Amino acid sequence: MKFSVRLLFVVFLFLISLFVLRPTAFAQTNTSSPVVQTQDYLSNSTDSNVPKNMHSLTQSVMIETLSALVCQLTGTDPAGPNQHCLGVNLTTGKIGYAPENEGALGLVNQGITMLYNSPVHTGDYLSYMARNFGIAK
Repeated sequence: MKFSVRLLFVVFLFLISLFVLRPTAFAQTNTSSPVVQTQDYLSNSTDSNVPKNMHSLTQSVMIETLSALVCQLTGTDPAGPNQHCLGVNLTTGKIGYAPENEGALGLVNQGITMLYNSPVHTGDYLSYMARNFGIAK
């Protein structure tokens, strides 16, 4: 019983010391308001009738996130058909534009097709037919 009281007292002192002896932190002042940043961010990518507020910014971020996900999977950007998707250049390790139509699904498809032999080409078929041409051998 005496041991548990001492343990409780030590834990209590430890918790009190955490609150009393902690370093003081002061909040930093922000000179720009989030609304100004939102308006600046949305001014180039939205029509003039779209309000420049956090609701529009959130929807814009969600649209861009889904567009980026589809772009990484399929290799084509649904938000802009003339735009390329971003990818990692394996030689430099930097982010840049990926080759066109090279998404994750395309790479999986290429990997599966590498497992099988390529089909007979037209030239192979014609040479076989020329060698075996005739009514009887």
